[in-house]
Amino acid sequence: MPVFKRHGAFPCIVKKDIVIIGGGASGAMAAWLAAERGLAVSLIEAKERGAYHPCSGVYPLHSFKGFPPLPGSAFERDMVTMRPMSPASAFVLDGREFGTSLGKIILRSTFDKCMLDAAEKKGADILDGTRAKGIEVTGDGVAVTCVAAGRPESTIRGDVLFLATGTSGFHLHDQLGIEKPPVVQSIICEYECSERHVEEVLSAGAYHYYVNKRVTSIGPFWITCRRDSFNAGIIDHHVSWERYKETVEKDPRVKDLFAGAREKVWPGQKSPRVMTLIPRAPVKRPHANRVLLLGDAAGLAHPFYYEGVWQGRLSAKHAVETMVRLRDENKAPIAENLAGYKALLARTLVNKFNRSGRKNSWLFWEATSDESLWTFFINALAENKELRALIVKCFELDYAETTDDVDFKAGEMIFQTIPTLKKILFAPHFLRAGTIR
Repeated sequence: MPVFKRHGAFPCIVKKDIVIIGGGASGAMAAWLAAERGLAVSLIEAKERGAYHPCSGVYPLHSFKGFPPLPGSAFERDMVTMRPMSPASAFVLDGREFGTSLGKIILRSTFDKCMLDAAEKKGADILDGTRAKGIEVTGDGVAVTCVAAGRPESTIRGDVLFLATGTSGFHLHDQLGIEKPPVVQSIICEYECSERHVEEVLSAGAYHYYVNKRVTSIGPFWITCRRDSFNAGIIDHHVSWERYKETVEKDPRVKDLFAGAREKVWPGQKSPRVMTLIPRAPVKRPHANRVLLLGDAAGLAHPFYYEGVWQGRLSAKHAVETMVRLRDENKAPIAENLAGYKALLARTLVNKFNRSGRKNSWLFWEATSDESLWTFFINALAENKELRALIVKCFELDYAETTDDVDFKAGEMIFQTIPTLKKILFAPHFLRAGTIR
């Protein structure tokens, strides 16, 4: 198919191997890896490059494994400590006790931009500020109609479509007749402060989380420290600004951490407060005829961990591996041939990481009506160095490759610290979660 190019405008018609919609962590990683493997790729992103993307910003050590290295500028600060709090107790888990850190803190706008820049250098076409107006999938390929301010409408054709739109692109799922993942809600608020505030007031942890079921029923209230700024948020089936604000202003365990901080609006934000959706389970079928779902669009996140960047990047890696295999075997990316993508996700993500999230979610959130189990967990961290070492290992563990059941080991350690009478109460929950024998 001919390609007609005009300076300062999109090509009227472009033919690619892969068309990607969405320039977040999964889409950017897919464009980078695909271009590196010699596949022709165009990525369509509705926002301008470097615009704000809501994210807690926790990037564990295991997230680095198996991916091209990123420059230091992609990260805000080292995550050396984590501070869990319940209404009754608190503890600082410090990776330096074991000669390591827990990971890095990222600002998604910077992090995603680094990957998009890298993809562009490898030869990927990155179309910023561009909206996918319509999608057509036929037996021969896909066609995406694009619109952008000040530019003529254009069509990008490809062999396959990677849908990497997160939870903001469900209208495209509907248009394609593809399953959407179930979701929960989140409120994230951004703050600016002095670095002194980060170092001194928030020094007890690069990542704080406060467990109180009166605040949320399925997850903690979190604070993530960056450079001269931090964010905070809650996740629940249904969230409200009023509940968030009440926690920040009235709860003594949290209130002091916000003293002197001011709400911040990042480039691309209309308000410092963002309400967004987070998947709570993967879709049953992350592929269709000439379509692969990546990252949050495929439900590859879990509200217990609040981590989607690693899952998104890993799904991108698997999607590209699938396309390279089909290219080498000279097979078309029809649904039957794309089924291997689902198998890869099952092996590395759905059957391990997401199962771990379900087990822990059941044990710590759904099984009890109070926070006492969290208090036992925090107390166990304080008393048991072996448990601390195991939790630190969880930040390093490559879930895609390991056969080690760290959830079981941690569950047994926590269970042993519970008083005898409480053991009787909690034993059925630990057994159902598969964390004790």
